[in-house]
Amino acid sequence: MYRNLIIIASLILSTLIVSCSGDAESATTTDPNAMKLELRQKQRAIQQLKAEIKQLETKIKSYDPEFVIEGSKKKTALVSVQQLEAKTFEKTVELQGVVESKGNFNATAQMSGNITWLNIKEGDRVRKGQIVAKLDSEIMEKNEEELQLALNLAKDVFQRRQKLWEQKIGSEMEFLKAKNDVESLETKLSTLATQTSKYAVYSPVTGVVDVLYSKQGELASPGMPIAKIIDQTNVQVIADVAETYLGTIKEGDKVLLEFPSLGIEREAKISGMGATINPANRTFRIEIAVNNRDKKLLPNLMANIRAKESEIEGAVVVPTNAIMQDLEGDYLYVADEVEGRSLAKKVYVKRGSATAAEVVITEGLTGEELLITEGQRALKSGTELEIVANIQDQTDNQD
Repeated sequence: MYRNLIIIASLILSTLIVSCSGDAESATTTDPNAMKLELRQKQRAIQQLKAEIKQLETKIKSYDPEFVIEGSKKKTALVSVQQLEAKTFEKTVELQGVVESKGNFNATAQMSGNITWLNIKEGDRVRKGQIVAKLDSEIMEKNEEELQLALNLAKDVFQRRQKLWEQKIGSEMEFLKAKNDVESLETKLSTLATQTSKYAVYSPVTGVVDVLYSKQGELASPGMPIAKIIDQTNVQVIADVAETYLGTIKEGDKVLLEFPSLGIEREAKISGMGATINPANRTFRIEIAVNNRDKKLLPNLMANIRAKESEIEGAVVVPTNAIMQDLEGDYLYVADEVEGRSLAKKVYVKRGSATAAEVVITEGLTGEELLITEGQRALKSGTELEIVANIQDQTDNQD
């Protein structure tokens, strides 16, 4: 039938040509007004002919979809694709935590006395065993001096008694008493020296002085803290986790720690879990030991924690934005090869576990399809495709 339409169009064109040739003689006139009138008539005739041709082409196209209108190109849709494959899907949970030092120690006094010497200030680094303060030990030092003098005399007497005893002069009791006096005074002097050493305050750990509780000249007493010292190399991140994750987050799990203030990330493991649920907010506490040899992680520093919530092996995973919806449910498009052409194919799917960026497909896909990830929203089933790496680049080039 469309062939008959073409014949009719040809007849109309021929008639118009004959009509135009019949007017050829009038074109020889030199009257401008007549020529203008003739031009307008011919232009209207051409416009009418173009409209009739367009109507005929449209009718032909409706009967023959393969008919290509002259001067037009068969339209294809520009799309980007992704080759699907089964992979391990991990769903993570985002938590907030803070850095806490596991080594918070107090340098404390063991004896009573005024602080006569304080050799530290807040922010100073100290070594384990370093003397950070001294208390007034004048009385103990004088007692030591007296005992030292008595010991020196006792040693002299003992040496004399020993020489006489070796010559069989004097009694054995005098010799033994002189020897005992020396040993007794040495013991007393050693004990007193130990007591005197307790008037010095030592750092219990290598770290940084965080807080000074006392000042030079103030009175200290046994057990009283002089300074708080933090061990910066021994830190952990602590966080409160909702009890709904109690069955999925376990001790020994690997986590990713992000410290936004420093712009750094570190991998670590959950080193401890709380034994109770906090009734106030229904959470349990986790502890994550962190390597801090570079001492960048300071106590109370905020940390973002990314912990694994679940894992699915051999999952078919697609980008979230590739899925669309209609009245029948969720669907997406894949590129289907038909007789050497890439055609769009609409596939309905069922969702499984998901994150903000990815979704596990439980039904509808095998995992071997060529998924259309860009340009899919303008598609229909059967649309011929032109696959490009980047749709935006192609659009810019066309512009």
